[in-house]
Amino acid sequence: MLRNLFSRMRTLADWIGSPERARFRNVLNWIFLAGVIAYLFFQLKQIGWAEIWETRPTSPLFYLFVLLGYLMLPLADTAIYRHIWKSPIGETFVACLRKRIYNSAFVGYSGEVFLLVWSRQRVDRSDAQRAHEIKDTNILSALVSNYVTAGLLLFLLIRGGFRHPEMPWFDLWSLATLALAVLTPIAFLFRNRFMVLSRHDSWTVLAIHAFRFAMVQVFVLAQWKVELTAIAFGGLISLLAVQMLVSRIPFVPNRDLLFVSIGIALSSSMALPQTKIASLLVTTAALQQILHLVVAVVTSFGITGRGKAASSGAEIATK
Repeated sequence: MLRNLFSRMRTLADWIGSPERARFRNVLNWIFLAGVIAYLFFQLKQIGWAEIWETRPTSPLFYLFVLLGYLMLPLADTAIYRHIWKSPIGETFVACLRKRIYNSAFVGYSGEVFLLVWSRQRVDRSDAQRAHEIKDTNILSALVSNYVTAGLLLFLLIRGGFRHPEMPWFDLWSLATLALAVLTPIAFLFRNRFMVLSRHDSWTVLAIHAFRFAMVQVFVLAQWKVELTAIAFGGLISLLAVQMLVSRIPFVPNRDLLFVSIGIALSSSMALPQTKIASLLVTTAALQQILHLVVAVVTSFGITGRGKAASSGAEIATK
């Protein structure tokens, strides 16, 4: 399945990266960028500007933790691809910021397609090699994510889980995630059959992903705790388990907003204050969209540090 997916990625990269389509790509660049910005504005409007302002959290630490959590993924990706490709740090960071936008606001793996196209003119390796390296980093990320999610789900089950008549699929998806976590080590033992990264690179990437996942969970729990001081960590960890499970649903656009609706619906089942949970999740989702919008604009007009890196990141974004 992954082999077919990344074979299609290479085919798509070949089509959109050919020189004869340069003018067409430049036109698409601005059209697509305008679409990104318009879509993000639409999402913010759907959440509701007045409601966001009226129910906003009051602690400055909440907003700091949201920002830190947002930056962890592009920072980790930058460290990974800098290690594998030896690409320039500034350009790589801008590209990884863009990758985060595409995977979060649009369909999963669209960010990987963007990264494959972006790296074509910057990494002296074949499309097949780079596609396999991107695939390998995703496999290792999924391995860590599966274990983090499985651990949180076990915690949730030990606490008694929850029952919600409108979401019978949740238990099935939880069991599937736990089963996948059990089978994952078997696949890793035979990694030489389907992975191109060396043992050293694989363990380095795995360590970076593990550190990133740990820090993100710490920041999420911290941002909730500063606003829900009366709620025990056990209840917040249960909500975190729901968030991680939703994040594992593949090919779903904007899982941040999906988690908002699911988290609000399930909060009563987990004995959490539904009104305050709704306020926190809606505010967090709005902040995520605002950060996506700011990053899209800033990296498009060369405001980030090295202008050349930012502008070229914008150019590649819609190739």
